[in-house]
Amino acid sequence: MREFTQRSTSQQSSYPVVVVGAGPIGLALAVDLAQRNISVVLIDQKTKVGRGSRAVTFSKRSLEIFDKLGVGDQITEHGTQWSISRTYFGDDMIDAKNLQPEQGLKRPAYVNLQQYHVEDYLVKRAQQLPCLDIRWGTKLLSHQQDEQGVQLNLEDPEGQYQLNAQYMVAADGAHSPIRKAMNLAFDGREFKDRFLIVDAVMEADYAPERHFWFSPSFHEGHSVLLHKQPDNIWRVDFQLGWDSDPEVEVEEERVKQRLYKMLGDDAKFELKWVSVYTFECRQMDNFKHGRTLFIGDAAHRVSPFGARGANSGFQDTDNLSWKLARVINGQATDALLESYSEERHTGAMKNLQESSRSTDFITPKSKQSFRFRDAVLTLAKTHHSAKQMINSGRLSTATDQLNSSLNGDSDTMTGGILPGQVSLDAAVTTSAGPAWLLEQLAGNFALIHFGEPSEQQLKDFDLLTEIDQSLRLLVVSKQIRPSGDKRIQHMLDQDGLMAQRYLANESGEQGTTYLIRPDDFVAGRWLSWNTEKIQSTFAGCLK
Repeated sequence: MREFTQRSTSQQSSYPVVVVGAGPIGLALAVDLAQRNISVVLIDQKTKVGRGSRAVTFSKRSLEIFDKLGVGDQITEHGTQWSISRTYFGDDMIDAKNLQPEQGLKRPAYVNLQQYHVEDYLVKRAQQLPCLDIRWGTKLLSHQQDEQGVQLNLEDPEGQYQLNAQYMVAADGAHSPIRKAMNLAFDGREFKDRFLIVDAVMEADYAPERHFWFSPSFHEGHSVLLHKQPDNIWRVDFQLGWDSDPEVEVEEERVKQRLYKMLGDDAKFELKWVSVYTFECRQMDNFKHGRTLFIGDAAHRVSPFGARGANSGFQDTDNLSWKLARVINGQATDALLESYSEERHTGAMKNLQESSRSTDFITPKSKQSFRFRDAVLTLAKTHHSAKQMINSGRLSTATDQLNSSLNGDSDTMTGGILPGQVSLDAAVTTSAGPAWLLEQLAGNFALIHFGEPSEQQLKDFDLLTEIDQSLRLLVVSKQIRPSGDKRIQHMLDQDGLMAQRYLANESGEQGTTYLIRPDDFVAGRWLSWNTEKIQSTFAGCLK
């Protein structure tokens, strides 16, 4: 385990942002802000990255966010990539789904990687950024806030001291001391069930996919989930029931007997991590309280089925970072941060609903619910409609924001990516060679325009950059040519998937235009370039 330094040698006492909590979500936000040249202090009581496995499955959307943070390649290459989810009833497979049937995307549907590896990569990235000051072994004793900012009273082994910040971000976990100190509600429900989680090094014949059993012969009456991680480590979750004794269930011999029953008496394995957990589905009513913002588990908590916890937290950071940076830089008012709470509260609500439905299907609470579930599972062997009703934890994807107050208008198009939906990647070719569309967005505002822009449109683009100088113009044309302007990038639609996904030919001619936000969400789309509509939508994103 790698030890980290504590108090910085900097004498600076005031910062734009202090992030409390250096788990994966706090680290991601701090890295994102620092990459935007926002000075940020990240504090945490711990002095090392823990080795409990915890989160293990990271979605395509999280991988795309990791790309923007500079760690996407390392995490994808280190992790176990998969897209197939298999479901069993008893010992019979009743369903197999490809969770990413679309081709031509840079990142796989999911990657399994122990959370501490993700944290390690983010820490290494953080240490490369001069705007980011990480202070380990530092405890937040108390804080006070007013309309101007937040005063934090801190303690480390050298003693107590104070920091001032324009904004404080609470990334301090599901039991958030900051949320409790502010007496903020965290409403929801507790699920009265227990699960044994085991990480074991072992040889197994299972494909590196998601395997979920309802009432298998090796664990009758309960469910089991199996995932492969790197280094031949497998994650197994055994449902135990509410009446189980957690202290008994984690005993080494008892855990081994469960694995022998599952894998066979001659199985060879080594236990790496064992724990018993229960879970809750809860969330705050508002993620912004004055100058304090809540992200990740501090703001919302879901069951582990569907890998919605950490993945939704990374979507929080991607939504918040660009807004916070622009408020701090004076490009937008504090009101923009209300849209963070609006959009991500909606996302959290959807995650809680999906997570609760999954849990209710996996662990029915009445005899009638059990009969219904088992009838669905029985019918699923032969009926496609019943397969659609199986819910073993529907996996995390990017959450739509179709009703966001930041969405602009949209010309009538049939299907495609709507305002409030995240952009889809596609292979492109630039003057530098083969590339990907999301790489060209690079975490900034961008206009995607199909066809060569006219001289007037280029002049209008100059005026639009006065709203936000980071705006880029991505021209999808039939030939690559240098523009002489670093803000403008020409590219070819390598496989024709951009035109297909962005409905470039819906109007029967070139000219389709999209405004994309820094978090890759579509803000507005038009069948042809319309400066007035673009300007109105752009300004609305920085209200």
